[in-house]
Amino acid sequence: MSAQDLDPLETQEWLEAFKSVARIEGDDRAKFLLNQLMDMAHKEGMDLPTGVNTSYLNSIAKEKEVATDINADIEERISAIVVGMQW
Repeated sequence: MSAQDLDPLETQEWLEAFKSVARIEGDDRAKFLLNQLMDMAHKEGMDLPTGVNTSYLNSIAKEKEVATDINADIEERISAIVVGMQW
C-alpha cells in the first residue's frame, strides 16, 4: 500500500529528472542514483521494500544474527549444500 502523494508536483519533478538521467546519462547512472537513495534511506532508518525476491537472500540483518555453537566444519558443509541447491 503506497502513501498518499502530498506533493504531486514535486513527485512529477523527481520522476522527470530521473527519466532525463536515464535517457541522457544511461541506465548505469540511473541505477547508481537509485542505489545511493536506497543506501541513504537505509542509513536514516527508513524501512523500504527492496524488491528482491530470491531464495538465497538472508532476511536477518548481520547484526541481528544469533551466534550458535555449531561446529564450523558442519556449518561450512551445510552452507555449501544450501548454496548448491536449485530452487
